[in-house]
Amino acid sequence: MLPCCPPATVDRDQAPRDEVEPGEADSTRRALEGGGASALHRFQTGESERDTLVVTFAPDLASFEATLARLATDAGFSGAVAVTRGDQQLFAAAYGYANRAWQAPCTLKTRFDTASVTKLFTAVATLQLVERGAFSLETSVIGHLELEGTTISPTVTPYHLLTHTSGIADDADEEAGERYEDLWVSRTTR
Repeated sequence: MLPCCPPATVDRDQAPRDEVEPGEADSTRRALEGGGASALHRFQTGESERDTLVVTFAPDLASFEATLARLATDAGFSGAVAVTRGDQQLFAAAYGYANRAWQAPCTLKTRFDTASVTKLFTAVATLQLVERGAFSLETSVIGHLELEGTTISPTVTPYHLLTHTSGIADDADEEAGERYEDLWVSRTTR
């Protein structure tokens, strides 16, 4: 799930205090009107309810949903889409088929073989955790990934996984005729 429109925080003391261009005040006023009369009053008078002004952006989910429905109908889009803000789910829907040959409908619980598409996202998320101090690139992955009791070496680190140098075999040997889809037949979601 992708996060949608996190709040932007502006420190009033560090906000630019340049002259307002003609018409700019009107657009700012219109933007604040969505926050109610009290937000507009605080903007006009300079009064502050607190030290920071929090601005949130509400996505136009109606046109987003209409676009997805049109793509599913007109272009054969299949997939599951979810929009969240923090822990709150704002939108979730599934479109088309999970398997066109079997005409199995796509659902919000459909598992997708995303293969290499996720490598970039996995690398970014891993490096963000390293940056936050959750672990280092040299930390053993065994405890973090609950791999105790497996044949995976305790010397395997996030660095090895990100650079594909861990020595862990692929989960499906396509060259030998093994199908990736068959690995998921007996597995259930948590």
